[in-house]
Amino acid sequence: MAEVVAVDVGATWVRMAIVRGGVIEAIKRERNPGTEEGLERVLQGLAEGLGIDRGRVEKVGAASIGPLDLRRGYIVGSPNIKSHIVRLSTILKRLFPKSKVAIANDAVAAAWGEYLLGRLAGTPDLGYITMSTGVGGGFVVGGRLLLGSRGNAHEVGHIVVDMGWEGGRCGCGGTGHWEAIAGGRWIPRTSSVLARGWRGPETSLYRAALEGRVGSAREVFEAAAVGDDFALHVIDYIARASAAGIASVKAAYDVDAVIIGGSVYLNNRRMLRPLIERHLAAYAPFSSRIEVVDASFGDNEGVMGAYAIAYRNPEDLPIF
Repeated sequence: MAEVVAVDVGATWVRMAIVRGGVIEAIKRERNPGTEEGLERVLQGLAEGLGIDRGRVEKVGAASIGPLDLRRGYIVGSPNIKSHIVRLSTILKRLFPKSKVAIANDAVAAAWGEYLLGRLAGTPDLGYITMSTGVGGGFVVGGRLLLGSRGNAHEVGHIVVDMGWEGGRCGCGGTGHWEAIAGGRWIPRTSSVLARGWRGPETSLYRAALEGRVGSAREVFEAAAVGDDFALHVIDYIARASAAGIASVKAAYDVDAVIIGGSVYLNNRRMLRPLIERHLAAYAPFSSRIEVVDASFGDNEGVMGAYAIAYRNPEDLPIF
């Protein structure tokens, strides 16, 4: 079976892998320099490091941060990198001149990877949610990957999950959004907001949150792991917001299962998953209960999504 070069362009890391028959044979990563020129240098270096004969590659798949201009294969106006436009399709065609190149939003590609290759492969109606720096999603409905007019469908992180939220605005400018509460970037702020109304014991995390000294999501989860009551309260609130978002996803897409990945979830799934499932029972009626499943490929979810869109092109996905 022919090999595929799979590329995962994330806000922090760029990964490249050689994948054959759904199995990663080799993979390397480098930090994303945040510029178009820098990204091309990184991709060239990764290809050389993997020993890829670039002139002989037939298929390349790329799962990328957005927003995208899918018809041109460009990243446009991403808040996570410095260059306003990254001509990703042009870069990949220059690096792999004889290849067919497929590009999709990273979470959308991951949904296709789960549909083709994951533990629920073949399930015709499923969703993929990433809980990482932000919150995003991708959906397969009736066996078809939903893309949107420019490839930016399923911005589920901007579902409103708390109309009374007083924690400041989401990165998009809205309020009460799932991402603004449960995205890793915003969890320290969430802890500070919840500290203002906390009536329980004055724990170490509570004092840090009240003084604005919580520096990362990891601090919150580590405190919860050792029984900090306030940290446990914050984690429960994040899980409740996530359950509300998943219930909304169920209502909108009528999927049978939601697969959850992303570093915030995967690094803390033993804590988050039971809480999410418990709150889902309140938010989703019994007739529309939804199965919650851990992502199949861990940190390589983006790479396997990139492989999947190249291996079997979804309907309506442009190929360069």
